[in-house]
This record gives sequence, C-alpha cells and structure tokens, in this order.
Amino acid sequence: MSRKPKLIDATPQITISADQAAVAAITAKADAERLAAEAAAKADAERLAAEAAAAKAQAERAAADASAAGVTVSSPPTVMLSPEAAVATFALALAPDGWSIKVATRKGRTQTRYRVGRAFGPEAVTIKVDDLTGDELKALHDDAELIVTIKDESENEESGN
Repeated sequence: MSRKPKLIDATPQITISADQAAVAAITAKADAERLAAEAAAKADAERLAAEAAAAKAQAERAAADASAAGVTVSSPPTVMLSPEAAVATFALALAPDGWSIKVATRKGRTQTRYRVGRAFGPEAVTIKVDDLTGDELKALHDDAELIVTIKDESENEESGN
C-alpha cells in the first residue's frame, strides 16, 4: 500500500496587533479617498477641456457664418458699455482703499428705494466700496431710480453734499 504524502500549507501566517490593523485600515481609506479625489479632478479637467473645445468650435462656426454673410468679426469679441457704465465699472474695479460711493434716489422720488439689502432716499447714503460685492455695485449702478457717485474718502468732502 502506498502512502500519499501529506501536503503542508507553506503560506506564511502573519499576526498583527489591533493597532497595526487600525493603522492599515486608516491608510487604506486615505489611499482610496486620494485616488477618488484624483479621479474626480481628472474627470473635471476633462469636462472643462471638452467644454472649452466646444466653445471654441462654436466661436469658429459663428465666425465662419458671419464671414459668409459678409460681416467682419473682430477677434476677440468685445463687449460694448455705455460711457457712463464703462467709467463706473473701471472706477469701482480700480478703486483704492478708502473709496466709497454715494447713493441717493433720483430727484422727485418720494418712496424709499431698497437695493442690496439697504434703503435709499433723497438723502445720499455713503457706502465703502470694500463693503460691497461686484454684483451689488452693478445692481446699484444699473438701477435707473438711483444716482450713484464715486467718492474718494481721502479728499475733503465738498460742502453741500
């Protein structure tokens, strides 16, 4: 009778402590989160690149259509502002520290005008430019019922204002 050889499991057995297991689990979780974040960033970059390519293709088609229609297209396209809007936009964008705006309602208006969480009447209200967002500045400037003037706080205020 022949005897079959007994197979021995040669897989090394590793014993780790609970602390080592916790560290390994935390490390694995951090690695998984890092890889997920990298994948999300890559997907966002690819999406933005695709959107940019689509926008460029659309601009090229629009330029070709305009050219076929006999229209000259300037490159890059420009946005036209009224002279008053251009002056106000650039002045507010470049306003140094200490600049403010004065806002009042148009002459003859009797009701209080509410904009950007503030109330305005015939008496001018002074607001520091730094206290407003760009959207708030635009909303005040674009409101036909308000008069907005730019004021340098470092200069002496004129009498009667």
